[in-house]
Amino acid sequence: ELQILPVRWRLSQFGINMTTLSQVVYGYLVGMDAGKFRQDGYEYDIKARINPEHAKDIFKVPELPIMTEYGLVPLKEFSEVQWRDGPTEIVRKDRRKAVTVEADARYITVGEATENARRAIEGIELPPGYEIQLGGDAEFMAENFAELGQALLIAIVLTFIIVAAILESWFFAFVITLSVPLAALGVIPAMLMSGVSISLFALIGLIMLVGLVVNNAIVVIDYAEVRRVEEGEPGSIAIEKACAIRLRTLFMAISTAVISMVPLAAGTGDGGSFRQPIAFVAIGGLIAGGIIALLVIPAIYSLYWGFKERRAARRAAAGQL
Repeated sequence: ELQILPVRWRLSQFGINMTTLSQVVYGYLVGMDAGKFRQDGYEYDIKARINPEHAKDIFKVPELPIMTEYGLVPLKEFSEVQWRDGPTEIVRKDRRKAVTVEADARYITVGEATENARRAIEGIELPPGYEIQLGGDAEFMAENFAELGQALLIAIVLTFIIVAAILESWFFAFVITLSVPLAALGVIPAMLMSGVSISLFALIGLIMLVGLVVNNAIVVIDYAEVRRVEEGEPGSIAIEKACAIRLRTLFMAISTAVISMVPLAAGTGDGGSFRQPIAFVAIGGLIAGGIIALLVIPAIYSLYWGFKERRAARRAAAGQL
């Protein structure tokens, strides 16, 4: 392509700025609107420009006359005209020039492709003013990750509020909601063993897991509260019997949910491999959530009521004295 490279200090000597020069040269080479021609009810634009053959001649373009404070001066007096290789188009992003490199991710997820791309560009040293940004599906996935992360947080907060309203206890709501992050301890081994990576579907599985995991803890604590209030049993005895009685219920509920996820975990059908993370996240979280509901949550419940019962006993003893 024909490139015109202005020499700024020469432009200032002739009293011309870059904008004026670009407009004049554009008018010479591309043309400028010079009016309209009307005939037989039709209207035609009139463009004034030099002979197209002259615009392609590297020897004639430098001789184009430019009006300055000192009269008409050839273009070559304050610019260099040369043929150079150039881009077919100039792409800009956020008002900055950008070059796009595209690739298709086959047989791997977008997350794996993004991680491979990050490792590939880690050792590249860029000149000042240059940077590499991941776009396309990688950028779209990053935005969705942020949105799904917010959705996960909102789901946990809403679950906490609803449980607190049902059980009329902030402490029990906190203990039950605590089973959600603890259930993630089962998600990590499940993903490592299955070989799936973190993806949008994995986050969807986590959001779905919030409602499934808290059910186990609610079943145990609710029944323990019934025995403690109605039967007058100590907290440790009530939670122990609740775990024993509700064990079969929890086992059946978890087994049913896990078995229902097996076809999804198999990854059959079109796009099945992309949906697999939902199943593995749910299976790992459900199994861990069941163990937590029978071990961790009862232990916290027993400690809580044991502390309150001992404090009540000390107060009663102090009142008798």
